Amino acid sequence: MRVHLEEAARRGHVVRHTHRFPRFTADCHQRPDVTIMADVWNLPGHWSHPLRRIASASHVDRAATEYRDRVRRVIDDRRFVHYDNAYVDVCRQSYLPCNGKMLNRDVCLLRNQRCRVLREQTRPLYERSIVNCFVSPLHQQVVLGMVGPTASRGSVVRPLLDPASFSVSSGARDIPLLYAGPLVEAKGAKSMIAHPRAREIVGVGPAPTAGSTWLGTWLGYVAPSEMPKIYARAREFIFLPRWPEPQGRVVVEAALSGCLLHVNSRVGALSFDLPPDAPALSRGASAEWWTLIEELARS
Repeated sequence: MRVHLEEAARRGHVVRHTHRFPRFTADCHQRPDVTIMADVWNLPGHWSHPLRRIASASHVDRAATEYRDRVRRVIDDRRFVHYDNAYVDVCRQSYLPCNGKMLNRDVCLLRNQRCRVLREQTRPLYERSIVNCFVSPLHQQVVLGMVGPTASRGSVVRPLLDPASFSVSSGARDIPLLYAGPLVEAKGAKSMIAHPRAREIVGVGPAPTAGSTWLGTWLGYVAPSEMPKIYARAREFIFLPRWPEPQGRVVVEAALSGCLLHVNSRVGALSFDLPPDAPALSRGASAEWWTLIEELARS
């Protein structure tokens, strides 16, 4: 969303924020042209603690109550855009453990009833928005498969990156197999650890969790500004997610850098009409999105 906010500033928009954490903030226009609701309930696991739910329901937690009331008022106004970056408005669990596979639209294969309750509460986000935004065709397919069809318009946002920041280098590629991102189960940790070339994988990102039997090399955190240099050193990029990865921006970055892709079919970045190494897939994505929002706000 930071890229969208930067583009908003360039276009002269005045943006105010309401968010629940790390500190509740409700700074909003009296009569906004449009409200963007992004990842409204982005706290998987937070409400699993019964005392938090009781405090919120009994109005002891004033911040939670005010935030919920703010969301309700925006939905009632019907002048809002709903923007999904992941699955937090359809699933209460972390990293969508059911992969969006439903016995029906009420019950997932894991039979998690609390996710069904969440979808009942959040359905108005999808039904009353002027547009629902997703970060890949695969992402849209999975979310709407869980929510069901809605009358609201749908829009897929292309990868928010500058393709000119990445290029195919003629230098030596001393990293045989690169992975970038958190080493978690949903992102394919088990598949990479069990991979026949596991010892060749060089990882970049937060430190592996305690007990992870990582066999390759782990470089740790690398600043985004330095990642083009890392991609330029890699021959192949590995990404084998277990969940339907909403987009997988790192796959696009690696492809633009000339890395061969070692991926599976659960990567949203591969579901666009253009291949991930096509600069046109990413060029001007935020400007295109804001043009759509401005048109809808005027209508």
